[in-house]
Amino acid sequence: MNNSKSDWDSPSFRGRADNRSSRLGNSETDRYDTHSAAPNRGFGRRGYLTLLGIGVATPLISSRPVRAETTQGYGVGGYGLGEYGVGESIQIPGDDKEVTPPSVTTVSADAITSSSVTLNGELTSAGDAESTLVSFEYRETDIEEWTQTEAEPRTDAGTFTQTISELSPSTAHSYRAVAETDDEIVVGDTLTFSTDDPHPPSISTVSAEEITSSSVTLNGELTSTGDAESTLVSFEYQETDSEQWTQTEAERRTEQGPVTQTVSGLSPSTSYDYRIVAETDDETVVGDTLTFNTEDPMPPSIATISADEMTSSSATLNGDLSSTGDTESTLVSFEYRVADTERWNQTNAETRTESGPFTQTVSGLSPSTSYDYRAVANTDDQTVVGDTLTFDTLPPSSPSIDQFSVTDVSSPNPHVDLTIDWQVSDADGDLETVTVVVTDYQRTHRWEQVSVAGESASGTERMWIRHGSDRTYVVTLSVTDAEGNQTWLKQQLETSRR
Repeated sequence: MNNSKSDWDSPSFRGRADNRSSRLGNSETDRYDTHSAAPNRGFGRRGYLTLLGIGVATPLISSRPVRAETTQGYGVGGYGLGEYGVGESIQIPGDDKEVTPPSVTTVSADAITSSSVTLNGELTSAGDAESTLVSFEYRETDIEEWTQTEAEPRTDAGTFTQTISELSPSTAHSYRAVAETDDEIVVGDTLTFSTDDPHPPSISTVSAEEITSSSVTLNGELTSTGDAESTLVSFEYQETDSEQWTQTEAERRTEQGPVTQTVSGLSPSTSYDYRIVAETDDETVVGDTLTFNTEDPMPPSIATISADEMTSSSATLNGDLSSTGDTESTLVSFEYRVADTERWNQTNAETRTESGPFTQTVSGLSPSTSYDYRAVANTDDQTVVGDTLTFDTLPPSSPSIDQFSVTDVSSPNPHVDLTIDWQVSDADGDLETVTVVVTDYQRTHRWEQVSVAGESASGTERMWIRHGSDRTYVVTLSVTDAEGNQTWLKQQLETSRR
């Protein structure tokens, strides 16, 4: 099209313009002239404008209308100020800059797991904007709504990444890079990725150790926690010929590492199966099944020690419980007998929970006699006896009277009042009785017997004789032990007439 004056001013052009103007009317021309006009001569300086009607101009690269310009002379829309009607659509050059948008590219994702991914993009050009916000939009492929990541401001071109977590495993996802300025939003191509299948924890059963007849230490290793934030680890065990597993208390782990637990209350001489177990919210994983055998029951250990404190009728027996074995408690005692006989006598049993020495005294033995004895330990399952040793009782010995006194404490009357103080002992420790007898060589006036025991005894007896003054009395004190050995003493006392 020739933009000379003759062309614009030709009757045929004016006629077409007048006809167009008459068809549009004021309402249509007014619709396009939405902003105030600015005078301009010749070609305008607003850039290349596409004109439709009088004074309407739209930038070629912008989605927003700009101000229309009214021209004079050879201007847009006709000769003079709107002299001609609606003209043909033309473009006229100007000096305004084009607004260049940012450019963004979606790049392949990486670091894909069952629940997370790293999204990659590149801001290949920042355009004319001083700052650009870059982000990603993602969604599961079969849904419509996009989820947008947090935007990151950029002033220069370059790559950018963001890691997304809490995704569904084994699922296809779509994503795209996004660049946003104050004026517009640009999105990159839509790419896809699929999250991995869920990764379970990984465990290994390790050989057991510290095996006794009733306990064991089970070992395992959590080699990987998988995708879970935490894992419960434990052990299962059972007798080999059983079908019922027993589970230990679970322990929560957030990192891989060795796992140990001690199990007690096992049966001795028994084969057991065991395996490590790892449990998450989604699944349970068990390790290989291994086997161990508990040991035979360990009995207590006991020793017989030399006897001491022998008398003619007693002895103190000594022993030592050197180990309680596998039992929680042990009954200890002694067995003794006359040497070279068959029948054993057993002392009272004493309960022990710890190792250590123990003693017991036996009495009622025969003097000048050899005895066999041995320490004994009893548990629920078995009886253990120590070595048999021998001791000899001493020859018979009689008790002794250590103190004997008679005192006349009579009042001034014809009666007699006597006080007898005594103290006795016996090396054998088997005192039995003390007897006090008062006579006057003709008859017995008073008789008193006291039971005693052990190695020594003492006492005071009071004797009252009616009308007994002015006589001579004999007071006899005798002491007897359990073997019938007896010792006695006499004292004579003369009373006066009162």
